[in-house]
Amino acid sequence: MSHLLTPSDNASFLKPEEIAKRFQEAFPHCEIDREGGADAVGETIVALLRMNAPAELIEQQRALQEESIAVVLADDPSSEHDLNLVLKPGEGILVPYYSAQHQEAVRRLVERCAEVLGYEIGWP
Repeated sequence: MSHLLTPSDNASFLKPEEIAKRFQEAFPHCEIDREGGADAVGETIVALLRMNAPAELIEQQRALQEESIAVVLADDPSSEHDLNLVLKPGEGILVPYYSAQHQEAVRRLVERCAEVLGYEIGWP
């Protein structure tokens, strides 16, 4: 289960730094982890290598790795329900859900993400 946040009306993707800045302003709890973003993309690269994915797909992820940022968003830092996202340059933001209950619990957070970015909520 997941959603994908993408720019509305053929607008350009925002850079990860700009997205993180907007999230900091919009959420009471916003953890920004640049190393975590690079690590998350590194894990994707390892998975792609295991699957013998096309070299161009692997190289595409490598090119995104240094600018990617991991963020954790919540209204309350002690909340059990937060959003863990990886912001990659030039790509939509994949919003993973761990269960139907998690999806419902973070629905308003996802809506706020889309609102502050001017993005739409869709399906991957």
